[in-house]
Amino acid sequence: NKVTKGKKSFSIMSYTIDTKSVDVIYTSERRISTPILLNSSIYILEDDKPININLADNLTSENFPQPFLFASNDKLIKVSNKIDTLSIPNNEKAISVKYSKDGENIFVLTSSIGVLVYDKMANPINNLTSSGFVRKLYKSNLLLFTEQEDKDDKIASSKLYIGFLNSDKKFEILQNEKSPKFYPDWSPTENKIVYVTEDDSIKLVSFNIEKN
Repeated sequence: NKVTKGKKSFSIMSYTIDTKSVDVIYTSERRISTPILLNSSIYILEDDKPININLADNLTSENFPQPFLFASNDKLIKVSNKIDTLSIPNNEKAISVKYSKDGENIFVLTSSIGVLVYDKMANPINNLTSSGFVRKLYKSNLLLFTEQEDKDDKIASSKLYIGFLNSDKKFEILQNEKSPKFYPDWSPTENKIVYVTEDDSIKLVSFNIEKN
């Protein structure tokens, strides 16, 4: 079947799911991270040790070309088993380290200078100085983030912005919306942003992207 929406054409292909057999790829008695499947290989951290599983022969390796840095809690790990400290200004502490959904960027929440944005090999890109929350639109350069104002060691108010990788430009949205916190995310299929406010109201914002 073929569906046409505007100028875009989407093909819907038929498929079947075979559940008669489930192959066990790898077993371990040690702690295993969430696996990443990339180019017929599975990448995991096994007790913070990088492991590659080649699906062609099911052989494992601890020495392989590194497609990305492995993120674990507040640290990055190389294939050499070296645990990297991130390049954080003024020796700030990293509270959490997370990947974007497309695996192309690393977001580091710090203790007092907001969110730092890196590429997947930990080269710095952006410093969202007052941010406590950031989301990237899948396979794009668009960032959705909040900036927070504190009062008496508590978040007094938040503003919601759209920004860009490798740029200081930002555009505030929801100028008339007041909430101590926003929890926003992009829709992967529609030109909409969905967010939750502190009072548990779910709201939508529509947007249009035009290339200049």
